[in-house]
Amino acid sequence: MAKKRVFVLLIRSKSLGFGTIDAAMATIESAVADGPYVCGDQFTAADVPVGSFLDFSMQVGMFENNTTIEQYIARLKARPAYQRADQICKTRIERTKQD
Repeated sequence: MAKKRVFVLLIRSKSLGFGTIDAAMATIESAVADGPYVCGDQFTAADVPVGSFLDFSMQVGMFENNTTIEQYIARLKARPAYQRADQICKTRIERTKQD
């Protein structure tokens, strides 16, 4: 019984989202360091939650400055779709301030 539990813990400790924040950040950093996006050369749906989480986390100071992560976030923000969505958000925020 003990062997099975140790094996499960070893597998889990190598999974994204399990273990220490340092291990999780190292996994994310290695994913975005090799290609411009999480899954390589092409932007995918995986970049939306990962990029949003990292951008917010960096803005509020949850993590230390990390050049690789900052470059990844900059690539996401340079996308035309991001810029359109950001402008929509800013416009809506301004409207609520006027009400």
